[in-house]
Amino acid sequence: MNFTLPDRDLWEYLRTTDKTVVMYGMGNGADKILTVCERYGIEVADFFASDGFVRGHSFHGKTVLSYSAVKEKYGADHMIVLLSFASSRPEVLDTIRRVAAECELYAPDVPVFGNTLFHRSFFEEHREDFARAYSLLADEESRRMFESVVWYKLSGDVSHLFAMESDKDEVYRTLLHAEDIHSALDLGAYNGDTVRELRTYAPQLETVFAMEPDRRSYRKLCEFKESLGTTLDLHTVQ
Repeated sequence: MNFTLPDRDLWEYLRTTDKTVVMYGMGNGADKILTVCERYGIEVADFFASDGFVRGHSFHGKTVLSYSAVKEKYGADHMIVLLSFASSRPEVLDTIRRVAAECELYAPDVPVFGNTLFHRSFFEEHREDFARAYSLLADEESRRMFESVVWYKLSGDVSHLFAMESDKDEVYRTLLHAEDIHSALDLGAYNGDTVRELRTYAPQLETVFAMEPDRRSYRKLCEFKESLGTTLDLHTVQ
């Protein structure tokens, strides 16, 4: 493994920046990022939502602003935006790209569970493991993707995520060869959305084991299973 790494990780940078840190989005993702920010002594000055989605509500004791309002308050050149949610909707991705073009924007990588951060010290502690995994990759495209993932996790720079984009047809037909899939395992199945999508590309799909820890989402997953009848052998696990 011979690719270079960023000089410092995102958390080191945020601790030393003179810019105002604001957060784009609310909810569980924002809570997780705030926990890490508090651990590192990083102050998040405000929260904002996309223009048109602000309803006068508050989050962590602060009134949620619109993107226009937060730009006017701090200035696009003087603030850092932390993205706290994920989306695959084209219009949302277009908005994220627009914000990233106007401001310094990062999407912090935080653990879904536990407290282990993928920061520079973590990478250095496991450098040999990463090098071993990298050496097992069979082609240049896979190695490029590996590098992009590591760079994104350390830097939070969304350009590395956009550099790894593939459309659904390419993923299912070219990368996964879904037409040959008979069985699948869905870890974090939500309400069955991925299973539903996979079925359109995998006509030979017979069995799926779908695991979903969230209680409300699991209930929706079970409702989806009931709607399938006997057309698919779907096993649900919470």
